[in-house]
Amino acid sequence: MKLFGAKAAWSAVVEKVHFMNLDRGGLAGLSIGKKSFVGVAAILDLAGELVIGEQATVSPGAAILTHFSVGFADHPLVKSYPKKVSKTVIGKGAFIGVHVTVLAGVKVGENSMVAAGAVVVDNVAENTMVAGVPAKFKKKLTN
Repeated sequence: MKLFGAKAAWSAVVEKVHFMNLDRGGLAGLSIGKKSFVGVAAILDLAGELVIGEQATVSPGAAILTHFSVGFADHPLVKSYPKKVSKTVIGKGAFIGVHVTVLAGVKVGENSMVAAGAVVVDNVAENTMVAGVPAKFKKKLTN
């Protein structure tokens, strides 16, 4: 990945993932920190910038998005739901559970946990656990 422009620490473990929108900016917008893990079948959207912090875990099957689009420019819903491309951040020490979806522009705070199957539509504060569809605050985490 580093050969193609990604900023990825050598200690990061990236299993067989799916890159979405690789044609837009290539791997240049992807940053993966030290001792982080991205599990098999995770979907990483590269339409915008994507940052996965040090010691963060993205579990298998999770989808981390950096864009939203209903379709081509002449799609009938474009006026109500315009295209959006935004930086998405998974903070240092954060845990993203199996089959979680993180929407474009969301920041998951440091040392936070997103429970399996959640859909994260808003920023997640540091040291918190969220769960559900949409993801909601469940509890404060202590280290």
